Amino acid sequence: MYWIRPGAHVLVKGIEKGTYLGQPSISGLVSWEDCDRPTLRVHFATHAPLGDQLAEDGNAFLIGCLLPALKYRERRIAIEAPTCPWLRNNLDAVCAYYDRWFYAASRELVIEANGDMPGGASEPRTAAFFSGGVDSLHALYENHRQLPAHHAGRIRDGLVMLGFEIRVERPEAEAAFGLALRQLRPPAEALGVQLVPVLSNLRELDADGTFWGDVFQGAMLSAAAHAFGSRYSDVLLASSADIPNLSPYGTHPAVDPKLSSFGLRVHHQGERYSRLDKLRALQSWGADLSRLRVCPRAPAERLNCGACEKCIRVKLELLVLGALRAEGPFASCNVAPEDLEGLPISGGVIVFYADLIPELYRRGHEALARAVLWRVVRDMPRRMQGHLEEALKDVDHALFRDQLRHWVRRQRRGAHP
Repeated sequence: MYWIRPGAHVLVKGIEKGTYLGQPSISGLVSWEDCDRPTLRVHFATHAPLGDQLAEDGNAFLIGCLLPALKYRERRIAIEAPTCPWLRNNLDAVCAYYDRWFYAASRELVIEANGDMPGGASEPRTAAFFSGGVDSLHALYENHRQLPAHHAGRIRDGLVMLGFEIRVERPEAEAAFGLALRQLRPPAEALGVQLVPVLSNLRELDADGTFWGDVFQGAMLSAAAHAFGSRYSDVLLASSADIPNLSPYGTHPAVDPKLSSFGLRVHHQGERYSRLDKLRALQSWGADLSRLRVCPRAPAERLNCGACEKCIRVKLELLVLGALRAEGPFASCNVAPEDLEGLPISGGVIVFYADLIPELYRRGHEALARAVLWRVVRDMPRRMQGHLEEALKDVDHALFRDQLRHWVRRQRRGAHP
């Protein structure tokens, strides 16, 4: 549950073209009329020569301001630019989802715009956000394996965003982003995909990391795609969770398509597959896993720090697939039980660890399996404990002497472990 302040208004005005971080941009001034929050000029920029395709309409800013406005209990968003009426109608449903999921409220957020805009890309063109991680790499490969070269739905552009996991105010942000572009360009070009850099400070509307992770991700990406106006007809957002483990989150198959305008359809892609399914498929397709970029810390000198929660988790995933190698994406290919001690693991990702336990055991990594198990036992929300028992039923007796099964059942009855 997030803190909600009394009602207020948010205004977006002065939408104009200019430069941001030395690149062509579109920007708008976001102000909060009745609450004590700083005015911010929000920018969306890209490298030339695509700067002339940035759109001076209000769609990107409407999507980008919606969820911060909802969090701070805004009553109105006023955009001094035309927006798509199809999008405005969709965003009513987005508000309803997030109010129910996070705010225990039922409200109407009034959207005002300076006219309606006709939607539609000049011709079909499909893009996908490409971070270089497991989910986005799988979405790119699967799309190209399923769709022939002439198909309009085949991904042509890979959008790489500075300001998403790498916040723009970090001193090393531009260096880290430059390294990411250099490392991601070869696998993209091998598939005939053009990398398109996107630079934005939209995340600074609310710098709370929990809000960004749990609520804001899909809207940030959709806003950035809409900044390109009519360049794209479709954009793909790679799924984080598979269908059995979907829960309220910042990117979700029920919500992401509602971030579409009439001219740009947003697709949530890949929820049929677990993380291990995706990695196995990438292995079988010959993808270069040595260039995986998974680290939210994004150090300037290498793609991954190797020590944060995401890096440790991907190391474990590669380990169970026999793909954790010295020449891989991490400076060290070692992972030990003590690496899990004190590691912050949120409820949204704990299920990924549960899936690893039987695989670690089958590969002979019993100490790691035990270390992961007891982190999962301690941190998994009660609503997910049925998944835990199912994931471990084949090895529970041999490895844990039925301790886990009995613990889960005690938890369901409300007893302490």
